[in-house]
Amino acid sequence: MTQVPSQSHFLFWDVNPTTLDLQKNADFILTGVLDYGTMELVRFVREYYGDEFIKNYLLHHGWKVLHKKTINFWKYIFHLENEQCLQPSFLQNNRKFWNY
Repeated sequence: MTQVPSQSHFLFWDVNPTTLDLQKNADFILTGVLDYGTMELVRFVREYYGDEFIKNYLLHHGWKVLHKKTINFWKYIFHLENEQCLQPSFLQNNRKFWNY
C-alpha cells in the first residue's frame, strides 16, 4: 500500500492519514490536495497520478466537490475551458441545496 506523504496529513484531519491508499482513495486525496494542498503536494500528485488522471478526475468527479475558484484554476492549467461540465451555468444548475 502506497501512503500519502507525511506533509499532507494536515489535509486529512478527519481520517487517519496513515490508512489512506493512493490508489483506493485517489478521489479523496485529489480533492484535498487540489483544493488546499501546497505546491510540493501538487507536484507530488501530478507526478504520481499524471495529468491525464487528474483531468479525468476533474471532468467526472472534481467539478462536483471542488470550490469554484479551484475548478477555474485547474481548468486553465489543463486547458479545459471548453468542457461543458466545467462551465459556470452547468455548475450553478447542479448545485442546489434543496431538492423540492
